[in-house]
Amino acid sequence: MAHFIDAAALAQLEEIARAGDWDGFAMRFFHEGLHVPLAYLEQLRPTEFWPSILADAEAAMRDLRALSRYDFSAARFRVLRIPVLLPIGTESPRHLYVTDALAAVLPHATIQELKGQRMRR
Repeated sequence: MAHFIDAAALAQLEEIARAGDWDGFAMRFFHEGLHVPLAYLEQLRPTEFWPSILADAEAAMRDLRALSRYDFSAARFRVLRIPVLLPIGTESPRHLYVTDALAAVLPHATIQELKGQRMRR
C-alpha cells in the first residue's frame, strides 16, 4: 500500500506550518511535492494568484495530514466493471499518480494522455 506523501516530507511541511511560514510551505510543497520548477514559482509569487495560494495553505496542510493516513490499494477498485477514463498529462511526473496502477486492475480502463499537459495533485 502506498501513501500520498511520505513521512519525512510531511514532517518537514509540519515544521514549516507550525512556524506559520505559509510562503515557505507553498514553495516547498509545490516544488518538492508537485515538482513545479522554482523558476515558475518565482514568477508566480508576485502575481495576484499567490495570495490565494497562501490563503489555502493551512487547509492544504490539513488535507495532507488526512491523505497521509490513507493507504491506497489499486486492488480495491478491481470490482468496478464500468468504463473508466484515466487522464494523465504527458508532462506530468507519472510516478506521482496512480494512473498506471489503476489501469492494471480495472477491467475497462483507458489511459488518455493529454499532450503537453501537466496534471497537478
